[in-house]
Amino acid sequence: LVLEDYSRQEATEILNDDRYYRFTVLRNPVERVVSGYINKFVVSPPPRGPDGIPRHTAGVIEWVYARRGEKPDYDRGITFAEFADCLSETNDEKLDTHFKSQQAFLSGQIFDELFRVEEMKSLKAALEGKLGQRVHLEHTNRRIKRRLSWKRAEFGHLLPQQLKKYRSLPETHKFVAPEIAEKLVQRFQADIELWKSAG
Repeated sequence: LVLEDYSRQEATEILNDDRYYRFTVLRNPVERVVSGYINKFVVSPPPRGPDGIPRHTAGVIEWVYARRGEKPDYDRGITFAEFADCLSETNDEKLDTHFKSQQAFLSGQIFDELFRVEEMKSLKAALEGKLGQRVHLEHTNRRIKRRLSWKRAEFGHLLPQQLKKYRSLPETHKFVAPEIAEKLVQRFQADIELWKSAG
């Protein structure tokens, strides 16, 4: 069972109960933004409602097109650079759950330990120490990374339909041009500090 299996009241009681071992797993904030874009815009676009508007991504798409003074084109979508611009300039309260900062979910909560998703062995060792038995942790939704000769600027300005033509996608550091990275680091500074403190 995970906390989402409980009511909000029960989950809050658990998080405030010292009898429980409370931990959370954090992801590199910039990696998380890239992953969110790839998952929701390129690999597994969310289903659409009867009105043709996609779940999860509509708000971001509408923000980008509104800034250009255009009607949203949900079929065309947006580039990663445009997605990053929206996240950089939008508060968590106005973003879909998938795109909010990690801090938005963790603020005010007390955890015994913080772990990084990139270092699951540490979590495995901690859980086995607490439980006194072997633990199997499976990392699902993992993106396969391959070496490709991509140019950073080329990726940032390609639309989802253009990206789908490629058999594999570049690593995160090739997704994010320096000017985009600077915006994301500033926007998710609290997440970055939290992530650095984990491990």
